[in-house]
Amino acid sequence: MRRRTGDYSDGTITRACALALSFWETGRGPDGIDLTPATLFADVLGWVDNGGLPPAGWAAGADDRSITVPDGVVLADAQLALDDLADFPDRPLGTIAPADAEARLGLLAEWNDTHADRVRPTIVELFLYQAESRPDAVAVTDERRTLTYRQVDHYSAQLAHHLTERGLAAEQVVGISLGRSADMVIGLLGVLRAGCAFVPLDPQWPAARRAVVIEDAQVALQLNESGEHDPAEPDAVPVDLGDWRHGSRPTDGPGITVPGDALAYVIFTSGSTGRPKGAMIRHAAISERLLWQSAEILGFGHHDASLFKAPLSFDISVNEIFLPLVTGGRLVVLRPGGERDPHHLLSVIAEQRVTFTYLVSSMLDVLLEIAGDSDRLDSLRHVWCGGEVLTPELYERFRTRLDIPMYHGYGPAETTIGVSHVIYRGAAERLSTSIGRANPNTRLYVLDDELRPVPVGVGGELYVGGFLLGRGYVGAPGLTASRFVANPSRTTGPGSTGRVTSRGTPRTGRWTSWAAPTTRSRSAECGWRSRTSRPAWRSTRTSGTPASSRRRTPRAAPVWWATSSRPAAARTCGRTR
Repeated sequence: MRRRTGDYSDGTITRACALALSFWETGRGPDGIDLTPATLFADVLGWVDNGGLPPAGWAAGADDRSITVPDGVVLADAQLALDDLADFPDRPLGTIAPADAEARLGLLAEWNDTHADRVRPTIVELFLYQAESRPDAVAVTDERRTLTYRQVDHYSAQLAHHLTERGLAAEQVVGISLGRSADMVIGLLGVLRAGCAFVPLDPQWPAARRAVVIEDAQVALQLNESGEHDPAEPDAVPVDLGDWRHGSRPTDGPGITVPGDALAYVIFTSGSTGRPKGAMIRHAAISERLLWQSAEILGFGHHDASLFKAPLSFDISVNEIFLPLVTGGRLVVLRPGGERDPHHLLSVIAEQRVTFTYLVSSMLDVLLEIAGDSDRLDSLRHVWCGGEVLTPELYERFRTRLDIPMYHGYGPAETTIGVSHVIYRGAAERLSTSIGRANPNTRLYVLDDELRPVPVGVGGELYVGGFLLGRGYVGAPGLTASRFVANPSRTTGPGSTGRVTSRGTPRTGRWTSWAAPTTRSRSAECGWRSRTSRPAWRSTRTSGTPASSRRRTPRAAPVWWATSSRPAAARTCGRTR
């Protein structure tokens, strides 16, 4: 206990533990201190160190290393609760329970039972199936042109032939230095059909950032509009549908078979905490995401249209682009900069009958205000909202106006687009905090600094394991080795060996797992609360009540919360290659 709480005397520690056990047993504290389930054990230690005593019947033994308990207390349970407290003293009193490590591991295995069998064709194979099945259906629309599936198939095949003729081989990385357009979509498919991987190389980026991406990802070639390039950068291949220069190549693809574990793309972090890091993402992981999303939660199909509005450097753009193309839907490409113009955005949604879009909360707020009682948002069937806090008030306006599902997801760059999700239908709670339940074939853990699963309600760092994890950082084997470590939980089941962990997302802080103590639900949920000072419970707050005194509201499913109580990086675990 002293190692984890500070240099208190034996008597102080023992009396504080006695007081904590009395609260666990009775839900009450002694006179002189106002205890609630959210009171931290550290605060109890400080109060006892200043002369406070546990209630009658609970006392430190003569050796200051044992506790006397009242009649009627089950000694075995009290011993387990004390051991649990000693192992994890940095916690609220309301989380103390008679549990041990074996029980916690069992509960984790139950919550993380997300295994799902599925066949995962690559996104190229899924697209080609749609192109063969619906060649004359509209595939891509931007401000300048509309392309059918047959045309997208032919253009991307010709570009793929050009790339292979230039000697590009499997998993070589091609920079995408194109603005958001139908041309970019052709470029992405052409790169993947050539067996290569792509990396965003935004033409608006400063030269220094482009240089980092080119160096670390070992970019072999870049695609841009003109084919011209800076002498310090790799050669460029022009991709301009208005001046197509690859028409002499065959319109059937090069026939390259890409394995599921092959590299599909590299996405670089912002570099806000140092040099940007390029996370490597596999084909099979993208297919897992899209197949689950389209078939199991969205029902996305031929009559749907997805809006491509995110920068390619944000991995959510991969979802926006390929979700319709692997399901036979339409991809509507927003002009560059159009995502910042709510009037333009609203007009495109209405005119193109968009059914699915990603929006940050602030833009959703503006669109609802501008649209008013008109029908300009009526085509929407699904809205994925994230990146900002979603208030209950905004959600209620959304629900009243559209009455359609709202989705939210979470996932660091080191994973494939997202690792958790929540679906809001009807009246919803905890809107500002929830990041939902683990996606299929994904596991979530809250661990302490010693990589131990923390008890329910105790803060720690979030670890993510499973199929959606990336392959590490491109061009940085040392960094990958230091940030990706073996999974300490050692659970059984598919993909449970050789797990790795990455500390790659500094935006998240401490996380807390939470559930009603008697509940053992197999559908694990998770949630986060940012910019608060302590691990947080879902709470009911009355006027004038301090945050540390909020009352917990029991829930039936396990939940993970996050707070920024100390600098911490989200870690990601999954499989090594």
